[in-house]
Amino acid sequence: MENHPELFYADEQIEWNYVENGAVDTILPTYTANEAVLREQIALFDEALRRAYDEIPGGLSVRDTISAVNDWICLHAEYDESLTKSSSYDLIIEGTGVCKAYTAVFGIFMDRFGIEWRKLESEAMNHTWNQVKLGEEWLHVDVTWNDPLPDEAGRALRDYLLLTDEALAEMPEAHYDWTYWE
Repeated sequence: MENHPELFYADEQIEWNYVENGAVDTILPTYTANEAVLREQIALFDEALRRAYDEIPGGLSVRDTISAVNDWICLHAEYDESLTKSSSYDLIIEGTGVCKAYTAVFGIFMDRFGIEWRKLESEAMNHTWNQVKLGEEWLHVDVTWNDPLPDEAGRALRDYLLLTDEALAEMPEAHYDWTYWE
């Protein structure tokens, strides 16, 4: 599920059945709501994403597209200080989420624009963020930390945008002990 944040409606609890040789025979996902509610949520989510994509100008360089996506998310979202909103749906539809939601939505945008990305996670920090690949280099993007807290309408930061490992380590709020998902 980590690599498919657009599947916000699938619960992270997945069951599977094995056959005698140990191979997986059946995968049984669980869902966050009943079918009728899910259909409505998926339609709302897809329409909101379509509108969001339309707000990112075409013809931008990869670097400028990444910056535009960072800004769009920061301008349309507010960090969830209750720490209960963690899905891409929460951020896109409700306009609020924690780092997991910011990271997921950024990944959805990167997929849409054909930009290679991966999710980073630091258990030590209790935090997630992204990396994008520009040329041969992986650069850090932390949209959560680029969104001012408390929220400032109309303001998006770029302090944690396209940073090398070395530059990230030198930031006042350095990130550390991360692993990545591909």
